[in-house]
Amino acid sequence: MMTRAFLVAVLLVAAPATALVNPSLQPMHLCGRYDTIEMFAISDIADASRTVTLTAKERLKGAWTAKTVKMEARDESLAEPFSMLLSKDAPLVAFIGKGAGRRQGEEVLFYTTAGRWQKAEIVNREDPGLWRWTEDTKEACFGTFNGRADRLVEMVIDWQKQRYYFPATPFIRFKPDMVVGQLPGPSRGVALYDIDGDGKLDVYACSPDGDRVYMQTGPLKFEDRTAALGLAGLSSPSVSFADVNCDGFADLLAGGVIYLADGKGRFVKTDLLPAVDKGQLKCAVFAEVSGDGCPDVLISTVKGGLRLFLNSGKAPWSFREASDEAGLRTDACGKDATGFVCWGDWNGDGRTDLYYAAGRGLLLVQDAKGRFSPVKTFAGYNFASNEGEEGVAGGGCFAALWRPDRYDVITTSEGGLILLVNENNGIVDLTSEGNEITECTPSMMAVIAEDLNADGLVDLYTVSRRRVANIYHDNRGYGSFMASYKYDHGIFPGQAHNQGAWGAAAGDVDGDGASDLLLGGLDGAVTLMINDSLSLRQAKENPLYHEKIRLQARYLSVALRGRVGVMGAEITLADGEKKVVARRTIGANVATGCRGPDAASIAVLWPGVYQLRVRFSSGREKSMTVDMTEKVHTSMTVSSDN
Repeated sequence: MMTRAFLVAVLLVAAPATALVNPSLQPMHLCGRYDTIEMFAISDIADASRTVTLTAKERLKGAWTAKTVKMEARDESLAEPFSMLLSKDAPLVAFIGKGAGRRQGEEVLFYTTAGRWQKAEIVNREDPGLWRWTEDTKEACFGTFNGRADRLVEMVIDWQKQRYYFPATPFIRFKPDMVVGQLPGPSRGVALYDIDGDGKLDVYACSPDGDRVYMQTGPLKFEDRTAALGLAGLSSPSVSFADVNCDGFADLLAGGVIYLADGKGRFVKTDLLPAVDKGQLKCAVFAEVSGDGCPDVLISTVKGGLRLFLNSGKAPWSFREASDEAGLRTDACGKDATGFVCWGDWNGDGRTDLYYAAGRGLLLVQDAKGRFSPVKTFAGYNFASNEGEEGVAGGGCFAALWRPDRYDVITTSEGGLILLVNENNGIVDLTSEGNEITECTPSMMAVIAEDLNADGLVDLYTVSRRRVANIYHDNRGYGSFMASYKYDHGIFPGQAHNQGAWGAAAGDVDGDGASDLLLGGLDGAVTLMINDSLSLRQAKENPLYHEKIRLQARYLSVALRGRVGVMGAEITLADGEKKVVARRTIGANVATGCRGPDAASIAVLWPGVYQLRVRFSSGREKSMTVDMTEKVHTSMTVSSDN
């Protein structure tokens, strides 16, 4: 016999697959239609009599008086939802009674989980604590809200504060593809980075048949400068940039080799890292691990696990291998495994943690002594192909997805996305609670997280390793996402989006405040997709609610500079109530070994005065007030040098 917990798990996985957001039936409509909204806790479940006891916890709207409710599900058709949807101590949100001529307190629409909205009625208006469960709405309310009930409570509270935003359809558009260059073989890691420090983002693309560097010489004008930079003949699977010797010039990590900028426009190959056989190199990325502000190096090898090289932080510059002392050369940390790696501060202690997409998946948390150890997580993730090839999926990142004030892990498996959330210092897999996040493209390889539609919510762009369409998931807020292809097929007018990719990076190339996308194609095409979403925000005679909210949006572009502490620096933006509304980490969108700019594009939907805080990875902090009341787009540079 299946347990209640197992039944709920099965339902959570299955339900969102048929979800489709209904623009005419959203929480804001329910909030307006019903007289009373109350949050309850499920305090008792009597399976024999199919009776559930609810305890009133928080009045969200109206005047609810009964402290407890007894609700019976007598109809045999309700046996399945009764068994599947109820869990002791779980929240339940009830919308009670309708106004506009209806009798007060007669009808109840309630929500527990899994996108299954239910109907009940109050048996006797004189005794509001006795309800009869009347109907499972099945798919009728799918898309109204399919996430966790506690997030629905947050939404109702925000609606009352007139800070409500939960879009019913995607609102995003890209311009036709702009092919920057054509590599002789498949493109792998890509970077959008200001290589020469002139303020314009340049393009780096990796290929086993030869890397290419395209410098932006004018507005959206790119030239192949590979040979001029001293990089002719270089080939690599991944790329990263950072100033490793604190001389003010960006250095290159490609093919597991560091190339130092000579200050004269060329890169010089070094032996700062021991040679890694190209056949053994999965990817290599810069990451600030030791906390001194100087970029370190993480290398993932094929069937050889992770290797860590720490920057000496002073002249003469050198790197020493610290894999053993960091605990990475242990079975528990996957010493003989294969997989992509991403990094970020999982638990908010200021130290860099890792997610290693190898085996069944390893979340490696760093302690005060610099040693990593695995945190117990869910077993059963599979980063191998259907044919059994290890480590072909799993490119991911740490990003503020579930809530804007802390980081989660988003990564890919062969069959779908995985969203791991830090709640109460524990790991919770909330993939199935994220509405349409379960609807994915085949053979997913990697995902990056970026606010692509400039609405203040971090979205997801996932690439496939096969010649099939990539997928964009629009973050609706409150832990919910939409699979954009179900609503609008014109978001990506070019072909690159439909052809898969082995590398992806995001950054604001044209300087309008919205992030653009760079893809490394399987056919070798290096393609820029310029974001055109802001042009859609035009005043209308009778705009819809969400259109009006988007029209008042403000955009903040923050570029970081400095010789120390930029790689791994954290940017946070807080509102007047000191509530964090945005959080970004420089260099953390690594995917398959890719690099974005030393900058962040942040949107806010509510004009006002905000507090910007930059914590450089050296420990230095800078805070400043940013007035985003009148000016639509604010650009600023913050340096660690002064």
